[in-house]
Amino acid sequence: DTDTDTDTDTDSEVECTGLIISEYIEGSSNNKGIELYNCGPGELDLTGYSICIYTNDNTACGNSLELTGTVVENDVLTICNGSIDTAVYSGECDYSSDVTNFNGNDRLALMDDGAVIDALGQLSVAPADGTWAEMTLRRCNLEAYLGTDAFNYEDYYKAYAADDFSDFGVAPSESECEGGEPAIPDPW
Repeated sequence: DTDTDTDTDTDSEVECTGLIISEYIEGSSNNKGIELYNCGPGELDLTGYSICIYTNDNTACGNSLELTGTVVENDVLTICNGSIDTAVYSGECDYSSDVTNFNGNDRLALMDDGAVIDALGQLSVAPADGTWAEMTLRRCNLEAYLGTDAFNYEDYYKAYAADDFSDFGVAPSESECEGGEPAIPDPW
């Protein structure tokens, strides 16, 4: 390989191939969900894939969920909290798991055979309390983020109100990032 690229950026962003975290819902009480998107190419065998939560200031994976089955290209799978309020979301979930027991200052890592392939948050640094609390984040930048560099959710996601499951289970679109006002006001 004769790569002559002289770009000095780190490799924390890579082109989307395979699975990414496409939606994060940190709603009220147990109204929590994670959506994963297969941006291709082709159907993906989930053997060896898992998602794990880094809670509070822990720098190691806590709870994790081993994924099974397959997901076709341009499709999503959903993970919900087992105690979700059906008045808020009554749709189907592919998984029910305590990996969704996040509270706004936890990070998520999507892994393939133990290697991080996408993340929400810098894995080695706990964000300020409530950084992602009471909001829905929908992916609009489909480049994978590996969790190694400083993380600003606005570089990858557009924020919506808490308990907004209106697009949960729908493949993301990069056009969602274009123009317009933020979906929720900045609480800080």
